[in-house]
Amino acid sequence: MKHTQGPWAVSNYYAGKASISGKDWGGFATVVTRLDDDESDSVEGLANARLISVAPDMYTALQSMVLNYAQFGRVTENNVRDAARILLEIGNE
Repeated sequence: MKHTQGPWAVSNYYAGKASISGKDWGGFATVVTRLDDDESDSVEGLANARLISVAPDMYTALQSMVLNYAQFGRVTENNVRDAARILLEIGNE
């Protein structure tokens, strides 16, 4: 799969939008964080931006987990630790 290499980050909050930027790319995606009638960014919109920003890490973690399971019939502690870190990144901030 070809995609913009990570890490990706949420940046440049402006006018109800958040920019997603990646290595060697400036902002390459924009996520709506505020609907027209809202006075401030929504929790859901900000969570969407964080979820998108961890996509490269999720891809790598899932790929590693699947390969470990296919080769060894189990996932490793590192797989679980990586997944937990990604979930915390999405849930926090």
